[in-house]
Amino acid sequence: MRYNVKHESLQAFLNPLTLRISAILSLFSPRKIPLATALEKKGASPFFLIGSGRSGTTLLRTILNQHPDICIPPESHGAIPNAVKQYYIGGESGWQRLISLSLGEFLRHTNFKLWKTDLQKNISELYELSPEKQSLRAIIDYIYQEYIKKHKIGASRWGDKTPFNTLRLKWILKLYPNAKFVFVLRDPRAVASSFRKSEINPHLHESALRWKASIVAFEKLGQNSKSSTMLIKYEDLVMEPEAIIRKVCLFLNIDFQATMLTERRAFSGDGTIAHHKNSQRKINRTSLEKWRELLNKEEIKNIESITGSLLTNYGYSKFEQ
Repeated sequence: MRYNVKHESLQAFLNPLTLRISAILSLFSPRKIPLATALEKKGASPFFLIGSGRSGTTLLRTILNQHPDICIPPESHGAIPNAVKQYYIGGESGWQRLISLSLGEFLRHTNFKLWKTDLQKNISELYELSPEKQSLRAIIDYIYQEYIKKHKIGASRWGDKTPFNTLRLKWILKLYPNAKFVFVLRDPRAVASSFRKSEINPHLHESALRWKASIVAFEKLGQNSKSSTMLIKYEDLVMEPEAIIRKVCLFLNIDFQATMLTERRAFSGDGTIAHHKNSQRKINRTSLEKWRELLNKEEIKNIESITGSLLTNYGYSKFEQ
């Protein structure tokens, strides 16, 4: 996905108040359908794997998906934060309309086919929810539970792996204020190089800007809730996978299982995409320094200029000329 500075500046400006004003809604009218019911607010929340993209979130998803209690679908492409925005824009649109808008945010992405899940199959269960159980969270939970029913019956907890969500955290927090976030950090020069090599984005400066914006967003998140955030480095994950995964398991309150590092089962969907195939192979260190071969000195210099002090603040040394 391309990184557009003007678009991201607009998104940073948007908030529930501005969206409701833009929809010409009364600011004083009570909402009939809540974001979450009182019971849902007290219940367990999902977790989110985030980062700038090309940072190792797919590898982490693959590893965590080997745990019998965990189920993480292919990327949702920003559907959750978009559904929350639709909730504020839509106003008092009614239960069926809210269901349609929310499901539409998932279904409209061409890559949703990778979920291999029919969201309409049991939709009557959602339509027939009693008023006291109706909420946007009930709709989103339904979507992920349908994926679990299809691909991993028995899993008790779902997560989401979508790097794009890093730039839309405020909307996710509206819906899941108690969610946990694992941020995967990778050398920005390796990230930009990987974006170009995989043909996702050939523009190195955009990839560097996205890396920087992701770090800023995560730091802001951590200022408000350090206990719900964790940062791991891709380089550490590759070099010391067991030590890092043990820490992630502790953070997520799940037991570590050695098979998480050796098996590749329970990985449905986007493992077939060319730029994700490496995540299904045995963890290796060959990609750590490839950027030195794939980028010239001028390109490296430009990336380092864009990322600025964040590069060294997170332990990455500048390229020696």
